Amino acid sequence: MADLDLILPCYNPASFWANHIITAVQCIHELLNGEIALRVIVVNDGSSAPMNEADLILLREQLPADFLYLYYPHNRGKGYALRYGVAQSNAPITIYTDIDFPYNEHDLVQLYRLLAAQKADIVAGIKNKNYYAQVPRLRIFISRFLRWLIRVF
Repeated sequence: MADLDLILPCYNPASFWANHIITAVQCIHELLNGEIALRVIVVNDGSSAPMNEADLILLREQLPADFLYLYYPHNRGKGYALRYGVAQSNAPITIYTDIDFPYNEHDLVQLYRLLAAQKADIVAGIKNKNYYAQVPRLRIFISRFLRWLIRVF
């Protein structure tokens, strides 16, 4: 059993998504000094294009963690993908983020440490100026628009 399950929902992931996951998870593993058992759970939310089997093989071979790939045939939304992945989790701590790791790996490790030290039951990332410095303009617009909608409604 893993100490930490990392849930990564995806839908039609961009090119080089597997390499991006490997790099991010290697960084997380190093930041945690390899002290914990980590499992990566990728949930494919019914992508319209089939996943490249070579990417899945690469993840299984290169991740410094266990790897579980989940798939269902029809897109059901990110919320469903998260619930589906969490339902497969059996680690004492579960963290989810987007497949492109929009948050800094150092921040993810800090969240893990807060939860592991039982200083919190739930932690949430907040999108601040540092977050927006790392993402494409379209994602910035969408994120800010959604935050505005949430405030309005």
